[in-house]
This record gives sequence, C-alpha cells and structure tokens, in this order.
Amino acid sequence: MQQRGSGGAIKGSKSVTSSPSAWALSPGRSSPLMVGMEPQGSCGSTTEVKAKYSKSVSGFLKYFRQKKVSPIREEEYHQFRVFYNRMLQWRFVNARAEVATNAVNTDAQDKLFGVWLRILKIRNSTLEKRIQLEKLIHEIKLHQIVGPQLCVLNEWAKLEAKNYEAVSRVIRKLSAVLVRVPLNQDAKVDVESLYEAVSAAIAAMDGIEATIINIFSQPVEKMLYMVTELISMVEQEKQCLEEMEKVITLVPPKNLLVSEQSLRVHLIQAAKESRKGQTPH
Repeated sequence: MQQRGSGGAIKGSKSVTSSPSAWALSPGRSSPLMVGMEPQGSCGSTTEVKAKYSKSVSGFLKYFRQKKVSPIREEEYHQFRVFYNRMLQWRFVNARAEVATNAVNTDAQDKLFGVWLRILKIRNSTLEKRIQLEKLIHEIKLHQIVGPQLCVLNEWAKLEAKNYEAVSRVIRKLSAVLVRVPLNQDAKVDVESLYEAVSAAIAAMDGIEATIINIFSQPVEKMLYMVTELISMVEQEKQCLEEMEKVITLVPPKNLLVSEQSLRVHLIQAAKESRKGQTPH
C-alpha cells in the first residue's frame, strides 16, 4: 500500500510536471513545482527556446516597425510639404485674381458695348439729319428750277383750250378734204389742185409745229439743262457724303468733341468781343 501511494504520488508529480497550464507558461509566471522539479540539464534547452522565441518576436515586430529616416530626408520632406502648401496658396490666389479679372473684363465689355450703342445711335441720328437736310436742299433747288416755269405752265393752261380748238379744226378740215375727194366710178382728180391742197395742209402742219417748238423749246431746254445740272449736283453730293463717311469713320469721336468745344469757345469769345466793340465808351 505504501508503494502504491508512493507510486501514485510520483505519477501525480509527473503529470503535474508534464502538463503545465497556460497560466504557468505565461511570462513572469513560474510554478514552484517546475522550479523545484527541473533538472539541471534542462536549463540550457529552456534558454535556447527563449532565445529563439525572442528572436522570432523581434523579427516579427521589426517587420511592422517603421524604418528610421535620416534627418536630411526629414528636412527634404518638410521643405517639400512647405513648397506644396505654398503652391496651393498661390493657386488659390491666382484663382481669385482670375475671377476678379474676369469680372473686370466683363464689366469693361459691357461698358464698351453701351458706348458703342450710344455712338451708333448718334451716328444714325446724324445720318438721318443729313438726309433730311439733303432733301430740303434738293427741294429748294427743285423749287428754284420749277419756279420760273410755273408762269409758263399757268399760261399753257390758258392756251390749252385754244390749241385744242385749233388742232380739232385742222383735223376737221383735213377729214372734209379727204371725204370730198371722189375715189370711185372712174373719178378723175386735178393733180395740181390736189398737190396744192396737200402742200397747204403740210404747210399748216409745219406752221403749227414751228409755233409749238417756238413756244415750248426754250423752256424745255432750260428745264432739261437744269435737270442735268441737278443730276450732276446730286452725284457730287453723293460722292461728298461717301468721303465724309470715310473721314468720320477714320476720325475718333473724341477729336470731334474737342473740335466742337473749341469752336464753341471761339464763337463765345467772338460774340463777347463784338459786344465789347458795340458798347459805347
């Protein structure tokens, strides 16, 4: 019985030593049984195991551990970050400046467009006034041409009835002469008397034509001459207007305004001088 008890104790001790718990194997923990029961030969094996374990853990940690960077590289990285931040700041500044310049450009374009519209309206108004002035000038010239002929036309209204009566009489006489000439049943005509009658009719017609030409030739010639002069003057005025338009397009409006202001100043000075000369001393 004592042997069995001792054997059971030995077996229990072996089982305890052979199967240590996880708590006992944790670092910083060691069972007193293992310390007391470890033989001297097993110390070298445990140290080797610990060294291998520490090497594997340190290698595993080195894999995830960041490598140390040299101070030169750190300075370069810092400068790069500073330059990058500056570049972003300058980009933002440039974007704001671009937006501001675009706004100024659009405002200037709107102002220029408004000025251009005003100039266009002024040009159109000046052209309309010039056209009206040219119409008035042409009407005055037409009145000057037609005015002297109005008296002749009024006289023609009085002479028209007499002329109509004279022409109708000539037509009746000619028709009567032609009707009286026998042209059938072996009619015979005195050639000399017929010739005299026809020549008299021709002479009467020539006289009528001569009188008409004498009455109306001079006024008609004058009217034609005046009409040709009017046409030539109209062509010259068109050429002058075209040249004026070219000159106006070449001359800027500022110079025109300056010249107009200078002319107004000269006129005011001349008016003042004339008033001073007229005032009694």
